[in-house]
Amino acid sequence: YRPIVTLLATATISGHEARGRVELIRADDGTVTLEIDDFWVSPGAPDVHLLVSPGADGKVDHTAVDLGLVTDRESRLSRQLPPEVDADRIQSIIVYCKVYSVYFGTGILTRSDVKGVS
Repeated sequence: YRPIVTLLATATISGHEARGRVELIRADDGTVTLEIDDFWVSPGAPDVHLLVSPGADGKVDHTAVDLGLVTDRESRLSRQLPPEVDADRIQSIIVYCKVYSVYFGTGILTRSDVKGVS
């Protein structure tokens, strides 16, 4: 069985300290996953987190959802969105150093009309 997935949106993370190519994907079981390829974050950077936000400004505020720590050793990331996060409202992807409150990179999602890829 190969699940059918729908590409919801794409983005390119860019910034002085992070970059990558993003796909937001919904599987036929309803789960939504954020996939990042060619991910790079500044080597040795501490406490770097991946967040999603409904804001198109790419800012970390009370509406942003933390998807966890990332390291400089990961070139491909996959993070499942928590069920309470409405994937249709996500507009930006943020790479952020929590300990120093520093933005490493952001990406603004572009919605896709590609459906049912297996």
